[in-house]
Amino acid sequence: MKFYCVVWLLLAVNVVFGNKSAKFRHRPTFLTISTETRRDITIPIVVHLDFKLSKKLAKEHSFKTRKKIKTIVSNVFKEANVLFRRPSLNQTITLKLLDTKFFRKTTAVAMDENATNYLRSYCQWQSLKKVKQKKLYYSVLLTGLDLFYIKNGRAVKSSTARSYANGVCSMQKSCTLIEWNPKNMGYLLAHEIGHSLGITHDGLPFNNCGGFKGIMQPKYDSSNHPQVWSPCSRVSFEYFLRSEKSWCIQNDEKRRLKYKFS
Repeated sequence: MKFYCVVWLLLAVNVVFGNKSAKFRHRPTFLTISTETRRDITIPIVVHLDFKLSKKLAKEHSFKTRKKIKTIVSNVFKEANVLFRRPSLNQTITLKLLDTKFFRKTTAVAMDENATNYLRSYCQWQSLKKVKQKKLYYSVLLTGLDLFYIKNGRAVKSSTARSYANGVCSMQKSCTLIEWNPKNMGYLLAHEIGHSLGITHDGLPFNNCGGFKGIMQPKYDSSNHPQVWSPCSRVSFEYFLRSEKSWCIQNDEKRRLKYKFS
């Protein structure tokens, strides 16, 4: 117990926080959790496929209906849920797929290979939908584009996904963008949602778990991606659960709590 407390304090100062969640008169329906030490957290998710990816999958698999593509997406969620139920995280997190939708060429979100710009546009569009519906859910955009990000003025093509740290309870930042990679989609989804749940990358400057080779390592072997969470990931998540940024998965004095518009 003493060792855990020391590690927790050391890691706490290294957690990087995103912007504050939007303030609303009433808090929307989102997560239902138990008050046990090991929590049962359900995250409702809506998935969008951009036009590029829809065409790509239809061509590769000779699909004539969207139903088969939805089945592929459903299988991705099954893979991600396996990772979120690893004992190494000490929590039970379930990703609940609400719907899979498809963008058209005339969609409100313009496709952009710049991952930062594309994610920002998508999140802004989704936030308007959530506010209008008075409903908070997590948004996932799957793309067939070859994403890049800008570093020191140069385009880096190794980008495969983007999300906002600590953003799961924010109307504006409860979203992620992931480049389609059929061999690792479940892992990438778990990794990015991990960031939204306050879990940092393993290794410096965040923590000392760089050699652990866990799910949150900055780089991974696409042929053999990590299957467990590092001790640092577990502590980062526990710290996040104690912060105001996790308001939508917070407990009160009751055994169970459900945020909703009233």
